[in-house]
Amino acid sequence: ALILYTTLLRRIPNALGRPASAANLELVGFNFSGCLLNVLLFLPLGFSLRGRSWWFPIILSVSIEVIQQITHLGMFDVWDIAANTIGSTIGIAIHMLLDIVKG
Repeated sequence: ALILYTTLLRRIPNALGRPASAANLELVGFNFSGCLLNVLLFLPLGFSLRGRSWWFPIILSVSIEVIQQITHLGMFDVWDIAANTIGSTIGIAIHMLLDIVKG
């Protein structure tokens, strides 16, 4: 629910009607704090997957970015896909490590 609210349901001022060409498709303008927030947002998702379906967060992240581009509820950003995937991968890894420690 938090992922959906943060990525799709929260309205960006003046976003509706913005041309698709305004999307951030290039690898410039790296925003460290935005990437860190995306990593933290997807950590619980990865943790809840318990090492299964590692591809699900990637598909979810790409889907969210495409929906943001089409609906103008956000901006397509390559860095978001990378950060979301890293966050969910870290969550999966933490859960797997905890399983190993528990034995």
